[in-house]
Amino acid sequence: TVVPMLPSDTEAPGYATLTYQKDGKTYRYTMKDQQVVISGNSETNKLRSVFKVESDQVGVGHVLVRYLASDNRFQVAANGPARLNGKTMRVSSTGELEWADIPNKSRIFINDALTVHFEKLI
Repeated sequence: TVVPMLPSDTEAPGYATLTYQKDGKTYRYTMKDQQVVISGNSETNKLRSVFKVESDQVGVGHVLVRYLASDNRFQVAANGPARLNGKTMRVSSTGELEWADIPNKSRIFINDALTVHFEKLI
């Protein structure tokens, strides 16, 4: 079963998809903004740019993904424990995000609890 995480929005482009699986369901989120936030159950923001995953172990604003149109590339930053394709990501501190390039078809493993798959659409 695939559960879309956003209503259909034909006006906004799709930059990438973020997916994860839980309890036999696949949850798919289409990145329609140049920067999105991956948050867990504590997230109260309902903006289109927030991908809320069903996990108490993923914090609010835990991971950010952005698209740099000028360079046609994607980057990822972590505000909590996370790994990108098995490599530990530097956790941002003091308000400065530590951005790293994210290759197509990457895996973001968040807080040893949830794997989000990244795939670019453009």
